[in-house]
Amino acid sequence: MTNHDTIINQLLTIPELSFSDDLVPSVLYLNKFTEHGLTGSTPQRLFNVVKGLFEIVETVGSSRIEGNNTTVIDYITNGERNQEKENYKEISNILTAQNYIVKNFKNEKISKRLICEVHALIVNQLSREGARNKGQYRTVDVEIEKADFKPPSHFEVDYLMDKLINFINAETKDQHAIIKIAIFHHAFTYIHPFDNGNGRVVRLLTLVLLLQYGYQIHLIFNPSAVFYLDRRNYYRMLSSADTGDNVAWIRYFTNGLTQHFKTVERLADYNYLSNEVIKPSLKKAITDSLINQAEYDLLLQILTSDKVDIYCFKAVDITGYEERRRRYLIKQLKDKGIITPLKENGREYRINMTFFRLQLFKQLRTLDIVNID
Repeated sequence: MTNHDTIINQLLTIPELSFSDDLVPSVLYLNKFTEHGLTGSTPQRLFNVVKGLFEIVETVGSSRIEGNNTTVIDYITNGERNQEKENYKEISNILTAQNYIVKNFKNEKISKRLICEVHALIVNQLSREGARNKGQYRTVDVEIEKADFKPPSHFEVDYLMDKLINFINAETKDQHAIIKIAIFHHAFTYIHPFDNGNGRVVRLLTLVLLLQYGYQIHLIFNPSAVFYLDRRNYYRMLSSADTGDNVAWIRYFTNGLTQHFKTVERLADYNYLSNEVIKPSLKKAITDSLINQAEYDLLLQILTSDKVDIYCFKAVDITGYEERRRRYLIKQLKDKGIITPLKENGREYRINMTFFRLQLFKQLRTLDIVNID
């Protein structure tokens, strides 16, 4: 038995919790999502817009952990339409992989095939942040920059990963589920099965595991926010478990998820989302001379009325205006690019998501809900 084998055995042992342990409240809070899922008053169509923004924010955050210097505003403005730049492509790959695994693997147990498919998507067409063997475990030994230990030999990777996969797929008590996910996250980075992309892969696998263990968060976001807020602390906490004692890491992971889910619950409250996020974000657009008060009023109705589809609406869907005035305001918003016709010269429109996401993002930063530039 190698030293790495001994440490993995220690890491894959679930610590016993007493009722006095400060982990217990977080575990109990998170477990309620396995029973009831997320409830809230925010209409699904509007919540999906916020969800889409958070997916970008957290994907940019995940790539920032690896050294990508793209900002959220940069990616929203330029990245979705420009995949030639590697920084943008890296972020796009993570979004593609996330959508793929949620669609195809949320009910499938963790396997080598799943892990390698995610890796192949993550590093696809990348050079600097790519990998020697896309979608395959490493065949060379590696060292981790600034780490205090050397990962297992490539000869041990298959064996240790099989142990980890068996551990995470084994039947478990409900109260241990979130702890097992935390253990998996660290142990994966410890084994370091790929020559590059391990962090990006395991952060997506964390989402898969939350789904598989019954955490009803598929309508929320990838909880990478736990990690990108403080990259140095994330690495420090991972390193603290490398000797086989992972309790501090489990506490960090679980408490971080708790704070993230509480943020999501606030955004699921329509009164909060409308009064603290949407309205102030549009008011800021007035301050920045992007729109005027009349355009604000019309936009607010488009965004908040349950009778208007923000992805496909007609002028007649908007009430409270004389026809001439309504058509004039729609033309003004169309000329500014804030709403766009679905077809050239068409009379069906949609909100320009680039504009809306940018305004929402700025307000979420003001509220300290997101802490990334």
